[in-house]
Amino acid sequence: MKLSDVFAEKNGMITFVGAGGKSSLLRKLAAEWQEEGHPFLLTTTTKMGPEQVQEYDPVFSPDFEDGLRQVQEKLDQYGYAAWFQERTATKAVGLPVDWLDSVYCAGLVQSILAEGDGAGQKLLKAPREGEPVVSRLNETVVGVLNLGALGRRLGPDIVFRLELVAVLLGKDEGEVITPGDYVTLALHERGIFSRTYGEKLLVLTNVESADLDIAEEMIARISERPGCDIRRFLVTRGFDKQLEPVKIVG
Repeated sequence: MKLSDVFAEKNGMITFVGAGGKSSLLRKLAAEWQEEGHPFLLTTTTKMGPEQVQEYDPVFSPDFEDGLRQVQEKLDQYGYAAWFQERTATKAVGLPVDWLDSVYCAGLVQSILAEGDGAGQKLLKAPREGEPVVSRLNETVVGVLNLGALGRRLGPDIVFRLELVAVLLGKDEGEVITPGDYVTLALHERGIFSRTYGEKLLVLTNVESADLDIAEEMIARISERPGCDIRRFLVTRGFDKQLEPVKIVG
């Protein structure tokens, strides 16, 4: 199974949120779409590392009309494009949501791939006020939880915004992360899907750090919770362009 198969019928505006695999998922899907000739625009509504996007020959333009013109040229040349407002020493600064909406409504490109928040390369996170940054026109929101944190102790080495996660989980630093904590992060109103729009796809990454049975148990516990509005689940293994789907549910 290819990652593009998972998005075969869900390929409009797709935003990735959470921690521990967003960029890998985005880059893997982009690589498969490049091979398949599926047109897309890649960007972020926050910031990404320049090294993560350089291979797409990105447009850096803080002017909407100028950027749009350059994006069209890239689409004509490659069949895909990446667009950011500017490049600093450490970050590629993304686009405002209203720019994404204008591009999307204009039908310039078939699909938009966007990262909607940052996670400092940690395995788990909880969003602060004002994030994730997701368009109301977004069709699919991909929430990412990394199984590599399971059984480890809650701490700043693996958790982004530790104080928020600790409050959310009702735990102190140093306590062990359990399967129930993943359920909370997936379903809590201040969890990874907070302030998002579109159909929810929950991805459990890094299955090599836990048994597939554990991932399946988590999915069952999440989907059986009253009021759960997550309709699809994906389990993956591998990192970056070596990432591969293991199981899709829903």
